[in-house]
Amino acid sequence: MDQVHQPPAVVLPGPFRVWRERRLTGQRVGEITQLKPGYIQSANERSGLITFPPEIVKNNQSHTIPYGAITQQVLDSIPRHTEYLFPSKTRFS
Repeated sequence: MDQVHQPPAVVLPGPFRVWRERRLTGQRVGEITQLKPGYIQSANERSGLITFPPEIVKNNQSHTIPYGAITQQVLDSIPRHTEYLFPSKTRFS
């Protein structure tokens, strides 16, 4: 009986979601605040890939990172009101 431990889902207010996603992925704030659903490829309910296009990455090169169950929970908890997952009035670079 191999079961994967699923931490409880926690819904955080906007700025804390950005901070949490930065901690989980190691990405710059500008990359996270410009994250769009189209950049995410879910492999299953516990993992996937995020591909940041060159125009939002500091070195102007496409960048792909894997993510796990906790990041998937954060992504699933985000209401989709705009084209960005973590909308910000300020665009960071």
